[in-house]
Amino acid sequence: MRLFLAELLRFWSRRMVWVAIPVLIVLTAATAVPAAMLAFPTSAADQAQAQADYQQEYQQWQTDCAGPDADPDCDLYKPTPADFERTPSSAADAWQLALSLKGGLGTLLYLLIGVSFVAAEFRAGTISTWLTFNPNRYAVYATKLGAAALSLGAAAVLALAAQMAVFVVMLTTVGVAVDTSGFAVLLGWNFVGAALLTSVAVAIGMIFRHTVAGLAIAIGVNFLEGIAQVALMFAGGGWSRLGQYLPGTQLNAVFGGGASYVVQPLDGAAEAAVIPITPEGAALYWTILAVAFTAVGVLSLTRREVR
Repeated sequence: MRLFLAELLRFWSRRMVWVAIPVLIVLTAATAVPAAMLAFPTSAADQAQAQADYQQEYQQWQTDCAGPDADPDCDLYKPTPADFERTPSSAADAWQLALSLKGGLGTLLYLLIGVSFVAAEFRAGTISTWLTFNPNRYAVYATKLGAAALSLGAAAVLALAAQMAVFVVMLTTVGVAVDTSGFAVLLGWNFVGAALLTSVAVAIGMIFRHTVAGLAIAIGVNFLEGIAQVALMFAGGGWSRLGQYLPGTQLNAVFGGGASYVVQPLDGAAEAAVIPITPEGAALYWTILAVAFTAVGVLSLTRREVR
């Protein structure tokens, strides 16, 4: 327990943590603003502006379609009042948009903090001093992993809570009801997702022992995943369904409390297939991934020379 508390203090003593986590919370909360505005009721001023825009466009259409040289298909382009009216989104749809805007915002920061937390000690040589203090390398790895996962899991919860608060306050003030019944469960899944991703980040830092190299690997994998997504889509058939098993897709399902993977046939001959991804299945996927990375990370710390 003393070793864990020491690692926790070491984690929070880093300047990067005190800069990155507040930035994460503020930026995540800010993504709720444009999403919530889409669910705002239409005001009288909005309706008046829409009517004025319609009248202006309608007059232009009358001018363009008058006379013998008018386009015979002119009626197809006739404007209607509905073309200029803004239909507010439902609160549920707006919240899903807010979650999508949050997207990979935290992912990069969790990777950056997790990798650098370990790699910086190898670069500075403080890991050798720490192992002199406690030569049990398994315990050192476990406490480093626990401190980082607990801290970033809590940061993910705070960031999502800030986003929820901004979203609910904005809509409540304009009289739009928000269903918050699933928010507590979603907070839990964000803690799990951040903790699992941090476990992988710590392992990457332990294996490569260099922040830039570790992040380059992580970003490269993300880039290759994007290529794989496109390749599978063009492959069609059963291949296109394999995209649901890519790490990024599964991670989004954990952070989102579930997700839907859409398979859209390129030829348009068939309807799009919507494949649900449960958060439980996605969390199991990432748990297996985290365990595999952690095993390699432990071997790297216990079997390789530390200088």
